[in-house]
Amino acid sequence: MNTLADAVIAALAYISTAQAHDDRLDDDVQALESLTATLHHCSAAERDALRAALQRARTGAESSANTHPDLLDTFRAIETDILDVEAT
Repeated sequence: MNTLADAVIAALAYISTAQAHDDRLDDDVQALESLTATLHHCSAAERDALRAALQRARTGAESSANTHPDLLDTFRAIETDILDVEAT
C-alpha cells in the first residue's frame, strides 16, 4: 500500500504545482477535485498510508532543499483537505 500512497501523493503534488497552460487548467482542477472526493472515502488504513507517504514526500523535499512555497502549500492542503477529513 505504501507504493500506491506514494504515487497518489506524488500525483497530487505534481498536478497542484505544475505549470498549467490555459487549455489544461480546467482539466487539472477537475482531476484534483476528483482525487480529493475519492480519497475522502478511503479506509483508516489507507488514510494512514497516505499520511506516511505525505511525510516521506515532505522529508524528501526538505532533504533536497525543494521548499518551494507552492509545494509546501500543496502538502498542507493535502493534509487539511484530504487527510484530516473523516471518512464518510
